[in-house]
Amino acid sequence: TGDEADRLTVGVAPTHSLDPRRDTIVVRPESEAFHIYADSIAVVQNGIDLIVESEAMNPDNLEIEIPADGGEVSLSVYSRADWTVSSTDAAAERVAFNTPGGKADVDNGISLGMTVAPNTSTEEYTFTLTFTSAGETYSYICRQQAGAIPPENDPTEETEENGKNEKT
Repeated sequence: TGDEADRLTVGVAPTHSLDPRRDTIVVRPESEAFHIYADSIAVVQNGIDLIVESEAMNPDNLEIEIPADGGEVSLSVYSRADWTVSSTDAAAERVAFNTPGGKADVDNGISLGMTVAPNTSTEEYTFTLTFTSAGETYSYICRQQAGAIPPENDPTEETEENGKNEKT
């Protein structure tokens, strides 16, 4: 329009791949008579530098799901550079790793064992794993199921007043 150049803005969803994504945008005039003046623009989105995979990971939201009884969760870390891992958990005894970091390995990944203590609370327990690699941080949400719900008071329990079992 006039002497001003038109601007094209392209929105792209975040990638969860080590590999770059490539595509082509074709720009052509509205009038079919001028379609011979169409041009194309190559678009490349770089891959990320670190990816974590696990059988415990929900593929829909990439969150790591942990049962209430905790235990060891196996992770595989694929990265272009050396990495470290930490947890936002305030009590170090709740979440522990068999190694605090690893070497770069894009092809095979590095195994990382994460041990999570049982959740004895009746509330879901959530914490974040933070991986750092090549100056970038990558966060993964971990959700541990709520522990067992405490039993309600049993009406047949002994009462302090009469020292006998009461049945209702």
